[in-house]
Amino acid sequence: MEEKITTVTAPVVEHKKSSTKDLKRVLGRGDLMSIAVGQIIGAGIFALAGIAIGMTGKSVNIAFMVAALLVVLMSLTQIVLSGTVRMRGGFYTAGALLVGKRFAGFYTIIFIVTNISIAMYALSFADYFLALVPGLSSKLIAAVVLTIFYLANLFGVKEAARVQNLMVLAIGR
Repeated sequence: MEEKITTVTAPVVEHKKSSTKDLKRVLGRGDLMSIAVGQIIGAGIFALAGIAIGMTGKSVNIAFMVAALLVVLMSLTQIVLSGTVRMRGGFYTAGALLVGKRFAGFYTIIFIVTNISIAMYALSFADYFLALVPGLSSKLIAAVVLTIFYLANLFGVKEAARVQNLMVLAIGR
């Protein structure tokens, strides 16, 4: 009796090395400025002004200036790092390379908590919207707003930037 021995081989898969140079740059300076303005005005002024006034009282302008100084200092290091070294993975990869994997894990936890706080902005929008159209549920409005932004981001970065540009234009009018 002869035994037939068959060998199973895995298909050879060629992995193409990719870098950040292969990524398409679809956002222009106007799009990036619009995103920055929308975050500063929408999140910082509309959503957090009431909380800041409640915590600091009449010295809210000093609190905003101190916060702006801290944001500028934090942003300068990020600008220098991202302008010097191009890498995939953003600040997680940079933190892992420069400080260590434990820091990168800590950054991931902070990133997740920060993104959970997006719900606060939706609830803040719902409060402003209820001042115009009373009688609706604020949680329903917040859920609709979050769904709209989720869907806008599903279509890609450029489409989400268009939505952001429209919102900034609406704020300016």
